[in-house]
Amino acid sequence: MRVAVRAILLAGLVSACSLAADRPGAVKPTFKALAQLGYWCDAGEKELGPPNGLYQWHCTRTMTGPVSNVMVEGNERGVATFVIGVDDTDPARMRQTFVEVLSAVPPLSTALWLADGLEGWTGPQASRILNDLRVTGLCDATQCMVFVSNAASPIEPMPLP
Repeated sequence: MRVAVRAILLAGLVSACSLAADRPGAVKPTFKALAQLGYWCDAGEKELGPPNGLYQWHCTRTMTGPVSNVMVEGNERGVATFVIGVDDTDPARMRQTFVEVLSAVPPLSTALWLADGLEGWTGPQASRILNDLRVTGLCDATQCMVFVSNAASPIEPMPLP
């Protein structure tokens, strides 16, 4: 039994390492930081729709509070878009999750001033542009989400160091 458990754990570790190895170098720090926050991220896939050279990775955390999700879009040039969501309709909970991701996950962690993008936001869709980045908050009947992207072109990497 112990041998079987060790084999399963080893296979899982190898699989997780190979998923991380398949990600472009420009986005690896993003996924490392998300993992440290307790998110599990999939292997990613080419974005559906018109070809734009972006991949999408879906990350989920279920261990504390409401389920939270982070979708990352990017490629070998960097991260183009973050969509951060919580299965909760309280904008204050969304702001809390946003600030947590913002303070720990690059490239957002280099732009803590983005938290100001949700200042005064009460739930209906609202957008602000701060230093060439668009921050949009939105709550519906089941969840709240925050979108962060390059204001000039959402398929280009975020203009952050």
